[in-house]
Amino acid sequence: MNIKVNNSSSVKKSNKTSKSSASKSEGLGFASALQSAQQTNDVDAAQQAFAVDGVSSFVLDTAEQVPTQAKQRGYYILDLLEELEQDILAGKQTQVTEKLEKALAVGSVDSDSLPPVVKELMDEIDARAQVELEKLKA
Repeated sequence: MNIKVNNSSSVKKSNKTSKSSASKSEGLGFASALQSAQQTNDVDAAQQAFAVDGVSSFVLDTAEQVPTQAKQRGYYILDLLEELEQDILAGKQTQVTEKLEKALAVGSVDSDSLPPVVKELMDEIDARAQVELEKLKA
């Protein structure tokens, strides 16, 4: 297969001056668009940081709430007692006393519907927490 090229002089050469001025103006347009996009990203980043702060404060607020269901409340108090034990064994100041006092002040809403064995167990957990609080106060 042979291809014949005729009249190769019909191809026009580009004008370098017009090309360079066009690329400069396009470059400036691109630079301003890039700068505008960067400013938008900065605003988005600030809004995202604010949203994360809102979520973290919500998580902290809900983390301090004592469960009102008997089973969850019992587990919560047991976790606090374990944290208290770890703090005492490590010899560091504990913040658990306030949480335990708050947990003991909040009663469970479904304690009447519990089987007697479970209710007795929940009472033992409360008594153990009360004893540990009295030990810390003494």
